[in-house]
Amino acid sequence: MQSLLDLVTDGVRAPTAAQIAERAGVSVRSVFQHFEDLEALYGDLVEEQAARIAPLVASLRTDGDTATRVDALVQQRQLLFETITPVRRAIAERSTASPVLRERISDLDTVLRTQVHEQFLHELDERPDVAEVVDLITSFEAWERLRTTQGLDSDGAAATLRASLTHLLP
Repeated sequence: MQSLLDLVTDGVRAPTAAQIAERAGVSVRSVFQHFEDLEALYGDLVEEQAARIAPLVASLRTDGDTATRVDALVQQRQLLFETITPVRRAIAERSTASPVLRERISDLDTVLRTQVHEQFLHELDERPDVAEVVDLITSFEAWERLRTTQGLDSDGAAATLRASLTHLLP
């Protein structure tokens, strides 16, 4: 599993069993002695990833004024999204055929959505129409667009997210 994680972290979006075995220094047959199939290997990968990022997800500060909470959310999302990007890209391609991977992506999305609502409870209670927009712009998909399509570096994406939230929240 570590070999798969290393490959996707290195940017290989859809590693083959042969690539995984080569990285691990074992035969392809050995890979399948430990894992029933690639689906099982990816299932273990997302479990490992979930454990790895749990402290990042839990690190969000929820006290202070709106500006302080915006900064806390932006800092958390920047670190979280930069950490998960290689694995998220790799599993996104496989998730259309994998209920396990789709479920893990959905689970994280639900946690992050709940965080947004808790982080800005007062502000969003006053403007419920803005809640969906805040959820959208603080999502991994928005971060990925800022980084890839718009070509921003991590700090530029964070600055854009911060400015957007500052405009939206009173």
